[in-house]
Amino acid sequence: MDRARKSGAAIERIKGEAIERISTTRSPQPVFAVAVMPETVESPADLDPSGTLVVTIAINDPGNLGTILRSAEASGAIAVMSCGSAVDPFNPKVVRSSAGAIFGIPVLEVDDPVRALKSLSPNWQRFGAYADAGVRYDSLPLAGGCAVVFGNEAHGISSDLDPFIDQRMTIPLLGLAESLNVAMAASVVCFEAARQRTLKS
Repeated sequence: MDRARKSGAAIERIKGEAIERISTTRSPQPVFAVAVMPETVESPADLDPSGTLVVTIAINDPGNLGTILRSAEASGAIAVMSCGSAVDPFNPKVVRSSAGAIFGIPVLEVDDPVRALKSLSPNWQRFGAYADAGVRYDSLPLAGGCAVVFGNEAHGISSDLDPFIDQRMTIPLLGLAESLNVAMAASVVCFEAARQRTLKS
């Protein structure tokens, strides 16, 4: 509350029944904020071509997309591009899962994943995350000039996108699990990209 006051935000007290009407959760936090939706980036051409772009394909779970946004922002990615039939990035559950990160990173929304990948600069490398095939993610140049692509929770990256993926990548698993949750996989790759950028600087 002190930080909100110092920022000049208007603070109002509301009753418990109003909180229950406003909230979309059963046990809401007792603090709400009204914020201006950030402007979305119109085209990948507007992005820094030396950065790392996170591309998601048809992510349906709000918690997954929110976590990806949070990890992308925290790791220094330049933007997140959400493609296909996906949950709205400004869905309340996505915003909540992002822990506010959605207000700190540009978000692009593109209906057609093929058009989205075609729209990327030819100078960018496109690395697709696959559970069953590919080179180790940490052996690839992820520090910049690339897009890291993550597919749908159930189906991964569809075969019609294969021609637009320059290199398949995978995260080696040492236990019995067959794959990682897409948000967890994206977090691992995002922070490997951050590690590589730190080494370059």
